[in-house]
This record gives sequence, structure tokens and C-alpha cells, in this order.
Amino acid sequence: MSAAVAQRYPRYKRLTTVGVLLVAALWVLYVLMRPSGTVEGIANGTPAPDFELKTTDGQTVKLSDFKGKPVMLNFFATWCPPCRAEMPALQEVYKEYEAQGFVILAVNLNESNLAIQAFRDKLGLTFPIVIDKTDEVSRTYGIVPLPTSYFVGKDGKVVGKWTGEISKEKLVSYVKQMIAQ
Repeated sequence: MSAAVAQRYPRYKRLTTVGVLLVAALWVLYVLMRPSGTVEGIANGTPAPDFELKTTDGQTVKLSDFKGKPVMLNFFATWCPPCRAEMPALQEVYKEYEAQGFVILAVNLNESNLAIQAFRDKLGLTFPIVIDKTDEVSRTYGIVPLPTSYFVGKDGKVVGKWTGEISKEKLVSYVKQMIAQ
């Protein structure tokens, strides 16, 4: 909006600001009140619910494909600044512990293949990324906010959950705990 329009129509500027705030408030309400299996997520010691999702290349991946391996489920979006910030640490730890069976399965929340591939390529990510097109998996796991990560032991049971950006040190402590299992 030009300065002349803002001076001539000061109410327009206020209405625009109110409109943006209203849309933001409605989005927050949607996220907080959308139906989910469990608001708190999946409790430690319980089996991680299995799911089947596709990669950007169309390959089908199931969580149960990784039974017997320690798995980090990382729920993320390409537009999420903390998600982007933690990815280099995730990649570094993945490469460091991959030979010991550690798997990161990144679950994107319904973005386009192109956006995910550009994100993956720009950050040099080599761990598998699947897309939750229907939000069913994120609802099952009670994902709010992003990023949120679950740690699944070799036995398929949840051993931890982390909400927000995870540090390399905290991630390594989870990985070592799961590998020692």
C-alpha cells in the first residue's frame, strides 16, 4: 500500500492489520483444536503407531520397515525456521550413527514434492523424507508445534519425544540411549 493511500485511508491500514491478526488467530485455533488421537502424543513405553507414507519419488515407506533399528521420527515443514535450523545437526548425527543402524525418518506435513526436494537438496539431506498428505500421521502422533520428534527404540516402542528445535548434544544422547538398548 502506498504512503498516499495510507494517509488518505488510515482505516484501511487498521482493517488490514486486524484481518491479518484474525487469520493468524483462526489458524492457531485450528491447530490447537483439530481432532487428534492424543493431544499429548504417544506415551513413552508404548508401541509407536505404524504408518505407511510415500517419499517424493513415490516409494512407499512404513515405520515397521525399520523394526530392530533405532528411529527418530522428525515432523517438519520447509517453511518452519526451527525445522530448517535443526536439519544440519540431524544430518550430521545421521551420518555419524547410520552405520550403527540409526535411522532418521523425516515426516513432512503435506507440502509439494518440489518444495521438499528443493529443501532436501539445499541442505544436503540424505535421510528418508516421507509426506503426510492427509495429516493423519501427525494427528495420530499429536504433532503441535513444529518441529516435533519422536524416538523409537529397536523394539518399536517410544523412548522419548522432543518438541521444538533439538540440539546436536540432545540428539546424540537419545541416539546413544537407543543404540545401547
